[in-house]
Amino acid sequence: GRLEPAAYDRITRLLQRLRLPTKAAADLRRVQAALGKDKKRSGESIYMVQLNGIGKAVVETVAIEEFLHWVAEVPGILRPTG
Repeated sequence: GRLEPAAYDRITRLLQRLRLPTKAAADLRRVQAALGKDKKRSGESIYMVQLNGIGKAVVETVAIEEFLHWVAEVPGILRPTG
């Protein structure tokens, strides 16, 4: 996404104060398999909501390979499960 670090931190702090999760635990292989069945999928792409700022969401088409690379490379997005 395009969310500024300050906005990301603000949202994360709010979620933590509300005792809501800020991370997801998932197996990357299961995520990949689920993408094959996702109703937001269009060919080799997926429609994804991204934030330009707080309250400023946009829907964009993202290549599945790009999404999987992003999920695997960005720290804290997903943790492998046992």
